[in-house]
Parts: sequence; C-alpha cells; structure tokens
Amino acid sequence: MQLRISATKTNLIKTKKMLSLTREGHQLLDEKRKILMNELAGVMESLEGLRKETDDRLAQAYAAMEKAVVRNGHGIVRSAGFAVRTRRDVDIVPKRMIGVTIPALETRVTDAPPYFGTFGVDGSLEEARVLFCRAMETMLATVEKRAVMVRIAREVQKTVRKVNALEKVHIPEYQQTVAAIADRLEEDARESFALLKIVKEKLALKH
Repeated sequence: MQLRISATKTNLIKTKKMLSLTREGHQLLDEKRKILMNELAGVMESLEGLRKETDDRLAQAYAAMEKAVVRNGHGIVRSAGFAVRTRRDVDIVPKRMIGVTIPALETRVTDAPPYFGTFGVDGSLEEARVLFCRAMETMLATVEKRAVMVRIAREVQKTVRKVNALEKVHIPEYQQTVAAIADRLEEDARESFALLKIVKEKLALKH
C-alpha cells in the first residue's frame, strides 16, 4: 500500500530520502537483532552451566550436613545452627548492554566464622556451612543470569517486531510510493511534451 501524498518532485525527493533512512534503520535494527540473539544464546548457555553447578554444590552441601548430623547428632547440629549469623544484602544495580537495561546483583556478605567452637561439634558442620554459602553464591548468580536472559529475550522480541514492520510494511510503502510518484511525473511529462508539440504545430501552421 502506497502513501497518499501528492505526486510532486518535492514529495518524490522526500519519499526517496525516507526510503533510504528506513532501509538504514532496518539494517541497524537487523544487526542489533543478530547481536542480541548471539548474546541471548551465550546467556542461556551460561545459565545452564550455573544451574548444574548450583545442583552440584547443593548436593555437596546436603551430603556434608548429613555427615555432620551422623557425627554430632540432630539436636546438637540444630542448636549449633542458631549460632550462625551470616547475612547477605543484595542490591539490584541496573546496567546497560547493547541498549538494554539489565539487572546486576551486588552482594554484601556479613560473616564472622567460626561459629561452632562452644558446641563441641567437629569440623563437618563448618564444612557444611561453607558449602551452603558456596551454593548460595551460584544461586544468586543464577537468579541474576535468568533476569538478564528475560530482559534480552524481551528486547529480541521488540527488535524482531520492528524489523518485520520495516521490512514488510514501511519499506514496501515507500517503494510503492516512489514508483507511483515517478510514474505519475513521467506521465505528466509525456502529456506536457505532447501538448507542447501540438501547440508548436498549430503556431507553425499560422505562420
């Protein structure tokens, strides 16, 4: 569908310029789409690795906790657990990447081990605590990476819609409009030439 504008040389020049700008915009957006897709693939791969690492660390931590319970007894381990005062404060800091605002987590850890000296437990409980802390690190990294994945995926969808709109709607509109105006101006030029020829012939006959 062409645009409804007057078939003038000025409008032809303007429409050609808009067509050129639209093509450039389409090219830039298509390049952005490719970059985002590559970035998304990398984030998804990293996320899968983090999930596996989190599962492995949690398995190690629970195994260490079971060992601590067997060695020290459930009641002692439960009582000793109340002594732990590890604190993690998490701030969400927005960052820009390829024109996309993504969340980054900044973690502050307040920790003062060892905690279990007065409970008469062996080192297995401290080992479990350390392993759970390590698992928490990868869990937070997983949360961050997943949020990044969601943001990039949304931006990919938006960019794809814009690329498709330019490719399937706006560029064809400008192309059809340029062609229609050019045809109309050419037709007007032929009519003017024919009319001018008739006028010249009539003037020649009078002389």
